[in-house]
Amino acid sequence: MAVMINEDNFTEYFFDIKKHKPQKGQVLARWGSAADFVDGWVKQNVIELLSTSKAGAESGSTILRNLVGAIEKDSIRVAKEIAQDLSGGMTVRQVLDKPYRFIIELFYWVKEEYIPVDDPHWSIIRTVDLTKIKAELKTEK
Repeated sequence: MAVMINEDNFTEYFFDIKKHKPQKGQVLARWGSAADFVDGWVKQNVIELLSTSKAGAESGSTILRNLVGAIEKDSIRVAKEIAQDLSGGMTVRQVLDKPYRFIIELFYWVKEEYIPVDDPHWSIIRTVDLTKIKAELKTEK
């Protein structure tokens, strides 16, 4: 019988790697997609940081990476584009209304059988048991 995973029970099967350690039988799954950074409290916060803080660019990039899930390169690029738009004369309202495209990437611990098959958004990252490798290295000496 196939398991039906939906928005209501997603967190029962997929465990955010920032909050959970892997359990026996789980693999590391990556979900990725293109997304638009649009108006909302996170974007308003990034704009505020860029406008008022000496460390605004770094803080804005960190928010994009850690809170929104932007890949490293895009977190820097989007923060830079917003700062350039603001310094180039765009109003805060115009920047809030402008979508900034980026790649989002999220990671989960999950049993392999729960990862959607033939879905371009999902991929598996195989991990290695370091305790086995260390044991093998000791026996080779």
